[in-house]
Amino acid sequence: MVLDGTPIDQTERVTQLLASGHTSLMHGWVPIGVQVVAALVLALAHRIIEVDRFVRDGRWVEHPAVGLPVVPGLTGRKFGVYGLGVIGAKIAARAAAFEMEVAYHNRTRRADVLYPYHDSLLGLAKWADILMVAARAGPSNRHAVNADVLKALGPRGLVFNIARGLVIDETALIAALENGGIAGAGLDVYEHEPKVPEALKARGNVVLSPHRGGSKLIAMRRATFVLASILAAVVVAALLYGRDSRPRSTAAQPGQTGAVQPQQTASAATERNELDTASKEEAAAQNQQPPSSNVNDEIRRQRMPKLDEATLREQDKKSALNDTVIGYWLLLEDLDLPKQEAKDLLVLLADMQTERGWTSYQQGRTISEQERSERIAAVIGQQKLEQFLALEKNGSAYWETYQIALLLQRRGVPTTPAQRDGVFDILVEVHDRYPVTRPAGLDPHSVEYIDDHLWQLDEFDRHVIELAPSVLSPNQVARLYERYQGMSRERIASVEMQKSGKFGVLGEGIGWMTPARWNPE
Repeated sequence: MVLDGTPIDQTERVTQLLASGHTSLMHGWVPIGVQVVAALVLALAHRIIEVDRFVRDGRWVEHPAVGLPVVPGLTGRKFGVYGLGVIGAKIAARAAAFEMEVAYHNRTRRADVLYPYHDSLLGLAKWADILMVAARAGPSNRHAVNADVLKALGPRGLVFNIARGLVIDETALIAALENGGIAGAGLDVYEHEPKVPEALKARGNVVLSPHRGGSKLIAMRRATFVLASILAAVVVAALLYGRDSRPRSTAAQPGQTGAVQPQQTASAATERNELDTASKEEAAAQNQQPPSSNVNDEIRRQRMPKLDEATLREQDKKSALNDTVIGYWLLLEDLDLPKQEAKDLLVLLADMQTERGWTSYQQGRTISEQERSERIAAVIGQQKLEQFLALEKNGSAYWETYQIALLLQRRGVPTTPAQRDGVFDILVEVHDRYPVTRPAGLDPHSVEYIDDHLWQLDEFDRHVIELAPSVLSPNQVARLYERYQGMSRERIASVEMQKSGKFGVLGEGIGWMTPARWNPE
């Protein structure tokens, strides 16, 4: 493709268009979650529902000075943000624009903001007039906003929640509202949504919203159309100019030809506290990915010489360790284990993976859930085991977050910790709303089943790309888009090879295409 007489890569063109002033896809874009927060805060702080009824009931005409709610407004009030991530920071900026004092509580202090930091949620609640819950939810902060926090907030305090319903103890919240412990609440999420307690519906000092802020999918539809139009234009232009539609890898070295070769890489979490360096480098050096049915991979496997049992065992052990690091690195950070326990747990998980594997030298054995739990508890303890199992329910989101971070690092546009948290939240939401399911009544090896499965995988990737501009830069979005397009082509190519009968069972392994694979094209 040529722009102003200069040939450019498609990805560069997408990046230029995304970053240009011709679209509000990224710069100046306000996530719907922030808009919903503003609506809830203004509605509750200014008692909009009450004054609306005051006008509708005719009381303004009959008794203009009687019964009109008195509102303190927002200017000068203390606004505490629990969870100063991507969305929390945007909320804080808008609170400051209303001339409120802003402070926050996170798991760790942020060095890039000037807002005062409170080292406990209870301390933040004691200071604040308004408590905004925007933290990433998980087992570690279930019911973090409890009776003690609400009591600290006080009878003039307001609490808002746009995170997840489980962060607030709804029973304690209802009690505080009923006995005057707090002045009101604005809620976009609920502990057992879509079921909302009748006690909350009945109160006039509560503003309720049907999880509109958390559904970033709605907010990104307009951005999706812009992005789709840009990408479609780039593809059409590339065809007109006769250029190869395959993306150019930034990982290639000068003078290098053919496919990019694997090499050692550092972890995507370069800014984080590292586990034992030696074990991490040993795993990363292998750069093994989960088994794939990619055509080139299969050909390479078929051409590999036979190896002795000791070599195979060592390779499988290292591959299992690397898979475990990729799958559990970010989860273990949220679990917050001591270094040695985290290292021991990684080794244990890798060992159990190799024990289950069926190979030319061993018959894999079944490890029951009870045995697995007991072995993990022996390393990290029963309390941490419960947290681990709860976090593991989002294991696929942790795994793909690591993959995306690793991809972007390799492409020269590494992610920040806040961006990785945002990507994780996107993946959890898309998994929840658009789970990849098995079509009922179809043979798993039938063409119809495989076509449906491919469509679901493409739809999943599309929804992630729709949301990506809310946390990633234009350049990062373009790189992720090109990789997802490549993954889709890989899946189709694998299925076509299977249909031809050249190798593999139809549909086998088509879900193993991963964002961080070394440019298989």
